[in-house]
Amino acid sequence: PGAAGPGGARDRPGAMTRDADAPAQPRVDEDPESSEAFKVLDALLAAGGIERSKVYKAKAAYCELHDALGSQLARVVKLEANATALHRTLEGGVAELEAARAAARNRLTQEEEDELDRLRRECDVAVAEAELAGEREQSASMDVYE
Repeated sequence: PGAAGPGGARDRPGAMTRDADAPAQPRVDEDPESSEAFKVLDALLAAGGIERSKVYKAKAAYCELHDALGSQLARVVKLEANATALHRTLEGGVAELEAARAAARNRLTQEEEDELDRLRRECDVAVAEAELAGEREQSASMDVYE
C-alpha cells in the first residue's frame, strides 16, 4: 500500500514510519540552495518550463519555510529538554515528599500514639453505638407498620 492507501502512514495518526515510495524529507541542517527543490527549480528554469521570477519566488518561499522549520525543530528540542528536566525534578520532589511522609509517620511520640489509640477506640465505640441505634430505629419502624 502507498502512503495514501490503506495501512499507509497517512492512515495512522502519529505513524512515524515512512513508506518506501515517499520522497525524502528535506534536512534542516542542509543549505537550502543544495536541496532537491532548488535543483528541480533550476532544471525547470533551464528547460524553459518556468519563468525566472517564479523560480525566485519559489526559492524565497522555500528558504523562508526551511528557516521556520529549523527554528521550530530547535524549539521542540529545547522544549523536550525542559520537559525532561521538569520530569526529573518532579520525580525527585515526589520521592522527597514520600520520604517526608514516611518520616512524619515514624515521628509520633508515645503520648501521641496512646492518644491515637484512645481516639480509635472511641471511634469504634461510636460506630458500634450508631449501628445499634440504627438497628433500634429500624426495629421501631417495623413495629409501627405491624
